Amino acid sequence: MRKKMQELQPQPVATAPTPEPAAKPVTPATQTAVTTQPEAVQPAAPAANALLEAERAAQTQAEAAPQAGKKTKKSTMKPAYQLPGVEGPALPISTDKQKRLADLLARYQADEITPAQYHQERAKILAEP
Repeated sequence: MRKKMQELQPQPVATAPTPEPAAKPVTPATQTAVTTQPEAVQPAAPAANALLEAERAAQTQAEAAPQAGKKTKKSTMKPAYQLPGVEGPALPISTDKQKRLADLLARYQADEITPAQYHQERAKILAEP
């Protein structure tokens, strides 16, 4: 669509008809120039008007989409089906060790201990009978 728009860009009004230059390949620099044309420039062909209006509408819609996403708090769509939760096998350690490991992990996540200290203490807890 952009290639077609570039081919139909408005030409300056002249008294004598001039041949159209060969179409340039679309690069990010030329693409930006095409999409940021001032509103006052009117293309000569009606087809170019339609293409420019379609491009402007697409840009407006694309700019409004992220803003609309911010307004909605939560998606109302629900999955068509839900898989049941799967539990892994029971840990081969006592509940006391599990509690101590959970406390150690909480201290590590709160940045109270370094990673090296966490691994040392974890190894000690797991090594106990």
